[in-house]
Amino acid sequence: MKKIIFLVIVCGVLFFFVGCAAQQLLSYTPKSLEPHGRGITIASSTPYNCRILGEVEGKDSSSAAMQGATLEKLREGALNDLKNEAGAAVGNNRRIMLRITNEASICQGVIKGALKEGECRMFPSNIALSSISYRIHAEIFECGEK
Repeated sequence: MKKIIFLVIVCGVLFFFVGCAAQQLLSYTPKSLEPHGRGITIASSTPYNCRILGEVEGKDSSSAAMQGATLEKLREGALNDLKNEAGAAVGNNRRIMLRITNEASICQGVIKGALKEGECRMFPSNIALSSISYRIHAEIFECGEK
């Protein structure tokens, strides 16, 4: 009888710890900003006295099972990825500016009993959505040395 009680207690403790660990593993966090992406600014228009180098894309995504993924957090992760990609493409000791040319968010929601996926803005405001991904396209400008 003591062995059964001990086994039940051990199993209960194990299920508790495994459940808590699984919750943390499925928690969404935005992509982080790497050192070569720091110091890159976003311009609202084409910057003067700068040379265009090309285009870059930043993206972040989550699975439907991840908790805490919002459009704001996905956009933050996509911006960080955008700056990381631009910094890696241009290199160090350069002043870099980005001008965003396009943003898109993909969501999932249930409409009339069916699961639909598409641009988040196509869903009515009264539908519960799961954010899936966010993409940002931008032009890269090199504006001299740091």
